[in-house]
Amino acid sequence: MFISPVNEQTMAAYYQQRLQQTHSVIERMALVALFELLFTQTPPEPEQPKSSTP
Repeated sequence: MFISPVNEQTMAAYYQQRLQQTHSVIERMALVALFELLFTQTPPEPEQPKSSTP
């Protein structure tokens, strides 16, 4: 995955400002989805024990 050296706080502030300024429903939905993809972290999945059945 591409890792950008941009400061996350700056990006978050930019997207929040765009979200507040836009009047387009589609753009708001896209910005919210993008914000969630960029800034939310999913917890790691718990490791499941491997069954050793031959």
